[in-house]
Amino acid sequence: MRFHARLNCRASILLLSLISTLWAAEPRVKNIKTLKGAGGRVDWSANRNLIAFDQPGSDGYFDVYTMNPDGSNTVCLTCDKVPPNRHIGNPAWDPTGNWIAFQAQKVAAGPLDKLANPGAGANNDIWVMDAAGTKFYPMTNITPFQGGVLHPHFSHKGDLLMWAERLSGVGGGLYGVWAIRVADFRVTNGVPGISNVRTFQPGEQKFFYETHSFSPDDSKIYFSGNLALGQSELDIDIYSLDLQTEELVNLTNSMDNWDEHSQISPSGNGIVWMSSMGNGSPRNGNVATDFWIMSPDGSNKVRLTYFNDSTAPEFSHLPFVTCADNSWSPDGTQFVATMLTDPINSVGEIVLITLDTSSTTIHSASSAATVAAGSIVSTFGRGLSLSAAATTSTTLPLSLGGVTVAVTDSIGTQRNAPLFYASPGQVNYLVPDGTASGKATAAFTMNGKVASISTLQVAASAPGIYTASQNGKGVAAAYVQPVTQGLTLPHLLIFKCDLAGLNCASTPINLGAADQVYLDLFGTGLRGASNVTVLIGGQTLPVKYSGPQNTYPGLDQLVVLLPKGLAGLGEVDLTVMADGQAANTVRVNLQ
Repeated sequence: MRFHARLNCRASILLLSLISTLWAAEPRVKNIKTLKGAGGRVDWSANRNLIAFDQPGSDGYFDVYTMNPDGSNTVCLTCDKVPPNRHIGNPAWDPTGNWIAFQAQKVAAGPLDKLANPGAGANNDIWVMDAAGTKFYPMTNITPFQGGVLHPHFSHKGDLLMWAERLSGVGGGLYGVWAIRVADFRVTNGVPGISNVRTFQPGEQKFFYETHSFSPDDSKIYFSGNLALGQSELDIDIYSLDLQTEELVNLTNSMDNWDEHSQISPSGNGIVWMSSMGNGSPRNGNVATDFWIMSPDGSNKVRLTYFNDSTAPEFSHLPFVTCADNSWSPDGTQFVATMLTDPINSVGEIVLITLDTSSTTIHSASSAATVAAGSIVSTFGRGLSLSAAATTSTTLPLSLGGVTVAVTDSIGTQRNAPLFYASPGQVNYLVPDGTASGKATAAFTMNGKVASISTLQVAASAPGIYTASQNGKGVAAAYVQPVTQGLTLPHLLIFKCDLAGLNCASTPINLGAADQVYLDLFGTGLRGASNVTVLIGGQTLPVKYSGPQNTYPGLDQLVVLLPKGLAGLGEVDLTVMADGQAANTVRVNLQ
């Protein structure tokens, strides 16, 4: 008989479930460091590795500054410059690092100057200056005291500039009538300018919009607004808008939370934003917010900070903190952010938040730390892919869910890993054949940016047996082949689970039902072993086949003859040894 035959239908379904198990991984904050005691909006230049921010001076008016990522070497770019003057803020770098867009107060308004600060934007225009703060160019010309602008941002290619603009102070909601502007941006003979200004007013209400970031390919923008009928300006949501199709997607989808300041990571695998979720409704005057992170499609929402939680180590010891504007570091491991302690005047601390972007790789069958070349492994972490996807073919792709995985072995050779399954919290892949033994690293890359690094300990063989519970414990995910007079009878699964695939239990193996009964076990990490043994109740069983299953990449099959003398033992442990290395212990039920 051919022991490593093609899997039957039930076994195929079993394997597919094993390689697409979901696992929820929570992001972790490693460190929070205060950079400035008083500041406002922030933007981190990938090209210059400088942070631009606005800060109020002794006269109460904001100016634009730059600083190093550690808070050192603060330089004011707009102090005592005319034009512009008065409130100047909300800086945004272009991708070259040569230009900074910002908003500036148009004319003096006396007591109403507070409404022109960079956090409010009334009576402001969009300007662009060079990185040294020596040349200034106006981009817009709003109607004084009626118009205003907020949050300019460049596209990743640098050919688009967007902002939110107040069209009128009357006829809308609490803040008037607003729109989103997206313009072409060009520098001609050293002079920046905009053209082809497009206007978007998506949603059922046109009361308020605030622009935040572009998707990595610049096809979409992310912004906040109260777009649903009856939705208050205090209960805004985060949206994405396709600039070509104008498809609108509500990512936070909550009518009673304050969701704002959405910034997508450099790799595109996550969006950081601030939310009042868990801190009370802003309609009740509660403006306490914290930072959250989600996948680009709005799924996998996880809270990052607890500045307003008295039991958390980062608790501010203030009545409330309003987490606000933020910007990612070039490598996506940190973001700089503003914690407003005075939302009325739009000022607070500027902090640097460092995320734990590490991930954990384990043996997909046994959950052990040691794996083998050509074996199936699972990596768990945060933001490992852009979306959830599973392969439907035995020819594995090298990219799935927007992620590629490059494994660099102990001698420095790098190979791309074939992928079974990808989601933001888990990626299952095949350790490339030829990966040398020793310590290896796996880099998870999206949109040309490495989002996570995981380490692997690779050995020549690393045996593991799949179980029905998919956690390496309990009854083996196996079947028996009864053979009578040389004829193989239908295969029988040795376990049974509920309709949800949970609560799996063993089913008895009837050793008297045929002349011979063969047990087919499935695992990974076995094929490199030269000596494989199987023990039940201290007795070594005859191994008829051990090696590749030959249908699914990385899947190994182990066929052993079950002697009739084992009948009546009931549920017992089964142990597989490969070159002296023990696999995870599994259970079988012998009748």
